[in-house]
Amino acid sequence: MAHKQKEFEIIYESYKENTRYGQKNYEYDSNSKIITDDKYHDKSIMWEYHQCPDELMISNNGGDEDYIVYIGPKWEGDRYNLFINYTTIERHIFGDESMIIIVSHS
Repeated sequence: MAHKQKEFEIIYESYKENTRYGQKNYEYDSNSKIITDDKYHDKSIMWEYHQCPDELMISNNGGDEDYIVYIGPKWEGDRYNLFINYTTIERHIFGDESMIIIVSHS
């Protein structure tokens, strides 16, 4: 039986948490990355939280998650101002410049 490869895989050794204005930033070590197919590297993809790939469910919020956004390392949009008007955001920032944003209600 063939083993299905995961669509996303997160690799990291450590991270630190910074909280500003109710938004939590998790900054991962410089060697951290999200391994995925090259076709996703210049994309941003948003899912309802309960429908996202299991590997991306890395929230520390505790159950109020609404959406999760994957941002590839080569995406050219303004990644730091997405969802700026939400009060509860987690940004998981990886060394390869990929990012996971988790938007929650409070």
